[in-house]
Amino acid sequence: MKIILLKKSLIKQFLRYILIGLTAAVIEYISFSLLLFISNSKILSISISMLLGAVFSFIFNRINFNTNKYIIKQIFRYLTLFIFNILLSNILLVYLSEIFIFINPRYIKLFLIPVIALWNFLICKYFIF
Repeated sequence: MKIILLKKSLIKQFLRYILIGLTAAVIEYISFSLLLFISNSKILSISISMLLGAVFSFIFNRINFNTNKYIIKQIFRYLTLFIFNILLSNILLVYLSEIFIFINPRYIKLFLIPVIALWNFLICKYFIF
């Protein structure tokens, strides 16, 4: 019985994580598109848009993972994950944009969002929160 409840709780938490992530992805993608249009700088656009998405995600995932302690430690760990994600995203976006020059960087960004989100759930669940 405990295992079933644990699985049910984990599924609910994962679904909330997905909802938070989708909302953050929309914020991130819209801001990326606007910044890319304004600045035409891929690296600046992806960096700022990821920061906006990360702030939103951190705030709401603290609620989702039901934690209100060790905020400084969580911020540091989340910041470390964010820096890793931003470096990897920039490298992949530039690299994939050069390989697939016929594909708009906005579509490459759409591909990168779920890839990063998948490993982030486990890291957030078991390491950050």
